[in-house]
Amino acid sequence: MDILFLAFANSQEAPLPTLREEDDKVYGLLSRRALQRHFAIHRDSNTSVSKIAEYLVLFRDYITVFHFSGHAGRDVLALEDKKAGAAGIAELLELCPRLRLVVLNGCSTGGQVKKLLSLKNHPVVVATSAPVGDRTATQFAISFYQSLNEQYSTVAEAFQAGLGAAQVEAGEKLPAMRGVGIEQGDTKASLWGLFYKEPSEAEWKLPDLPAEAYGPAQEPNAYLISQLIEKLAPHNEEARKIEEDESLGAEHSILDKREAILRSLPHPISEQLRKLLVPESETSKAVFYDKPGPARLRQMAVAYDTIIELLAFILLAQLWDALAEDKKIRLPAGLQQTIRAFFLSGSHEKAAYNYLPLIRQAVIALEENKIPFFIPELEDTSAIFKEQTDFCSACLFMEKAKEKLAPPSALADSEAIQLCRIAEEKLAAILGCLGFIARYTLASVKDIDVIKYRHSKAPRFKHKLVRLIQRFVGLAEEQQVLEKYMDNASVLLFNNGQARQNYLNLSPFLIDENAFDEKAAIAKLYYFDHYEKGEDAYCYKHVYKPNDRQLLIRQQPNLKVIKTQFDAFARLIFQQPMKEAV
Repeated sequence: MDILFLAFANSQEAPLPTLREEDDKVYGLLSRRALQRHFAIHRDSNTSVSKIAEYLVLFRDYITVFHFSGHAGRDVLALEDKKAGAAGIAELLELCPRLRLVVLNGCSTGGQVKKLLSLKNHPVVVATSAPVGDRTATQFAISFYQSLNEQYSTVAEAFQAGLGAAQVEAGEKLPAMRGVGIEQGDTKASLWGLFYKEPSEAEWKLPDLPAEAYGPAQEPNAYLISQLIEKLAPHNEEARKIEEDESLGAEHSILDKREAILRSLPHPISEQLRKLLVPESETSKAVFYDKPGPARLRQMAVAYDTIIELLAFILLAQLWDALAEDKKIRLPAGLQQTIRAFFLSGSHEKAAYNYLPLIRQAVIALEENKIPFFIPELEDTSAIFKEQTDFCSACLFMEKAKEKLAPPSALADSEAIQLCRIAEEKLAAILGCLGFIARYTLASVKDIDVIKYRHSKAPRFKHKLVRLIQRFVGLAEEQQVLEKYMDNASVLLFNNGQARQNYLNLSPFLIDENAFDEKAAIAKLYYFDHYEKGEDAYCYKHVYKPNDRQLLIRQQPNLKVIKTQFDAFARLIFQQPMKEAV
């Protein structure tokens, strides 16, 4: 999906009387084709330094056109709050791989052209070399975009149309320039300029086909489902069978694909995806999020958090085991402080908490100490956690989307719908990179009995397990008799291709409250959220209903072992109990 970023900045000290007219008319001109999904528009009528930077990062993979109107100078754009350095804006624009056109519709912006033309994405640049009248600039922009949009003109043709309108408004022939590249002083003899590296670049036109014709399908979940089947196929037999059948011409329904995806993933992840993928029913009281808007975007953010938190817990749990076995393990500089911040980030901070720094440092700790990953696939994919990778770019988008959702009232429906389309692609990219997680299953150990009869030489152990697999009719409880006992009242991660004795204990980061209550229902999972030092309490959020009231673990007799476990973890990391360590 191509995004046209329209940024307008007025000034209270020196207001531009026709800037609002330019904003409204340019947006109105482009809206019809935006509704036809030829492209999307991000309109920022009162832009600022922070907002321009935020949206250039948020939409960087999709921005095709960047337009700025307002006061400007040779090396600055004058925004609502302060002046923005042109060099900094250019660096952000260089991160936009699809950028084709930059329009700087302000006074004397020609000084910024040379830097923009040096960008690796080679945008065409429209700029000015001297002060321009407010109404003249407005007429240029209106005619430029009218030609580009309604007449399906090239950028070069639209530039000529805009220049003609500006000349009519000014009542004189305005000096102009069109050329390849730019040398110092080139813009001094011209007022308006169209600049490019290659003449062919000025022949670009706005997209004239719906997004579905050249990109991911816009029907909610269609892209997510197709991508997950493809990415999970190497790791899951059911997904592989669907992909093989369809490669031979057989068709599988969306229902088949959806159930294959949900059954293949660890239950905390599949439960959040289920709310996205299952269509809402008028006869059901359950709430699902298959319609674009703020609610769907919020659920996608919850699904992202559930994935990334589980990954962080897996790495912390393995680091715990490694430290318990070998006291000589060295932790990377800053990891202690990062873990401390992780524990102390309260509910409000956790809503915008970024787990990637914690994940990166935990990965480095395991690699530097030559500790094999419990999930061996991480050895081949650990590079995805480094900055500037596609995975981290997708995570960055989701982190920014989370910021947009707080407070909820700040996000307009139209913007949420636009963000939903991109978030679906990003969520698919994240799960695609982590597709190997389909090889792993979670189970909750509720109870362990010793089996030792007079005639047997060695005891065996009967485990009451709850397998956390999506079944659409509840979770399955089963009993297994093993020669070795597992950890009691714990949530364990198993590799589906290995023996049951090989597991990673994710508790107390992930707990099943009902594992501590013999009379309780099958499973009630919680993710650790934060530690309240003043109350000496560990706060947990319900995995399936993260917005519900949190579970606080203080001194409840049946849950006291959780505090004991966290103290053991703190002694390994901080060399003192949790209350003193943080």
